Amino acid sequence: MVITNGTHGLASTIVIIVLIFPEIAAHTVFLRDSAPDNVSEPIRKHNNTIRADPLDNLKKYRGGFNITNKHYWSSVVFTGVYGYAIGVLWLLCGIVYGVFLVAINFCCLSDRENRTKRIFPCNCKGCGLSPIPLAILLTILAMAASGFVLAGSSKFHSQARTSLDIIIRTANEASETIHNATGALRDIQGDLVESSVNVDESVKLNSTIESFDATAENIVKSARKNRRIINKVFKVV
Repeated sequence: MVITNGTHGLASTIVIIVLIFPEIAAHTVFLRDSAPDNVSEPIRKHNNTIRADPLDNLKKYRGGFNITNKHYWSSVVFTGVYGYAIGVLWLLCGIVYGVFLVAINFCCLSDRENRTKRIFPCNCKGCGLSPIPLAILLTILAMAASGFVLAGSSKFHSQARTSLDIIIRTANEASETIHNATGALRDIQGDLVESSVNVDESVKLNSTIESFDATAENIVKSARKNRRIINKVFKVV
């Protein structure tokens, strides 16, 4: 009777392991290996991570959230290309305005007899623009741009933290699933030992249990290690 129950339990456990093994393997591959090309195995968030990749001829990056992939970071940086263009435009406007002010100063030089010496054909009174309104306008625009930047940064950090929590939670769930499976296998192993049936099979089962336990521990350790690395990146960003 013990042998029959042990056999049925072993068959049920094998079916469970076969069903959950692809998911466990996927998590293990993601945590141990990084994809060498533009395709990766992590959790995919299509609405948030599909972006143009400048390192891949502006093709869409579809590798999911993977901070170890250079294509992920290049696509993230490239999303700010419009902001970079606006920044360069404002810099050029500032340079042009500075050159304009210098030209006004040289345009209205006075000689020793206090007579106006016109180097450029301009009217000094007409050229004398008050910089206060322009300074106020530029300040308002700078404040608005800073607000957009802060809002975008806050949104990015929120999404990144959420993705990190999902990764850690998934790793913990995978580890717990493995431990549950190994617990059932230990029960079956105990039944086999008590019934003294096929010692070799019991030894193989014990090896499988140890392998599963090691895999579960590696998943948790890798997830925690990656979390520390990601937290350091967040502090820098």
